[in-house]
Amino acid sequence: MQAQIKRMLADPKAHALTENFAAQWLQIRRLPEARPSTDFFPTFTSDLKDAMYAETATFFDKMREEDKSTLDLLDANYTYLNEELAKHYGIPGVTGPQMRLVQLRPETIVAACSA
Repeated sequence: MQAQIKRMLADPKAHALTENFAAQWLQIRRLPEARPSTDFFPTFTSDLKDAMYAETATFFDKMREEDKSTLDLLDANYTYLNEELAKHYGIPGVTGPQMRLVQLRPETIVAACSA
């Protein structure tokens, strides 16, 4: 049974787990409706909104694909960012539009949480 579960979770069809469970549970499906105040978030764009969705979906997909612990949802020291989202969080050294694994240092976690 363990082998079958691993096989099913590795299948590309298992991406539906992200789209139909994680997106609903974490309410990232509501991001298209987000209209934050430009007074507080002057750099907020639709591309940034898309990157926020992609960050969460990629994180969840990679957890599933790589059989990571669900505890990573609480205390992971990494995330998936592109350049625009990294700039928004104040995390240097990320370039380009594609999402990539970024290891977080304690000081970048504090900066990102206050962004």
